[in-house]
Amino acid sequence: ERSGNGNGRIYTITYRAWDEFGNTERALGWIQVPHDQNGMTEPVLLTARENGLGTVVEWNRVPGALSYNVVRGELKNLQETEQHIHLGPLTCIASALTEPTTSGWEDPDLPPQGEAFFYLVEYNDGSGSSFGTVSAAKERRGTPGICP
Repeated sequence: ERSGNGNGRIYTITYRAWDEFGNTERALGWIQVPHDQNGMTEPVLLTARENGLGTVVEWNRVPGALSYNVVRGELKNLQETEQHIHLGPLTCIASALTEPTTSGWEDPDLPPQGEAFFYLVEYNDGSGSSFGTVSAAKERRGTPGICP
């Protein structure tokens, strides 16, 4: 947590993996999150929770948004190149939602043991946003037109 002053935050992520023989590997990653973009803080902030039917993704309502699309990817498929971040194959969880929730369109799938899913939301306010943060240093690329 930080005060409202300053340029933003830098988050450090530590990954650790191990196998059945006790071999371990650690890696670090950093994400810089600016305080705001053009006077607006990040427009879409996600939360995910489980209910009896699967994973529900919820987010804040974006001013002027007409609809939302929600996709799921597998963390193991993320690939970073010098120019962009490739999201890998994506699965459309729900499309053209008018409320900021997938309640009623829960994702029933669970990632295999030792793996993880990520969820992204795009909004349409007359033109489509991209999946993920606007402030990301690199363009994110996924399967075009994944949600109808």
